Amino acid sequence: DRLGVFVDGRLCCLGEASELTMRFSNVLLLTVTVGGSSSQGEDGGASLADLQKRVIDDLVGRFEHSRVTYQVAGTVKVELPRTELSLAAVVESMVEAKARGLVRS
Repeated sequence: DRLGVFVDGRLCCLGEASELTMRFSNVLLLTVTVGGSSSQGEDGGASLADLQKRVIDDLVGRFEHSRVTYQVAGTVKVELPRTELSLAAVVESMVEAKARGLVRS
C-alpha cells in the first residue's frame, strides 16, 4: 500500500507508510535485542529484565529526550530525536553495549 500527501491540492510525496515515516519523522526508531552469554561480557548471568533495564538506562542517559516505546521479551524499541544526536553516536553506543554483553543485535 502507498500513501500520498497533498498540500493545497498538489501531490507532494508518495510512498509506503514506513518509507514516508523514515523520511519525514523527527525521530529515529532503534530496535535492540538484549542479552548475551555471560562468557561474552559483563552481564554476569543477569536476568533478561535486568539487561533490558540496563540498556534502557544507558540509552536514556546518553540521549536525553529519548523515549521507550516498546519492551517485551528481550526486545526494546526506543525513539531517539534526530535533532539531538548523530547516527555515529548511536552506533558507538550500540558497539559499546554489545562489547559489554548487554545487547545481541
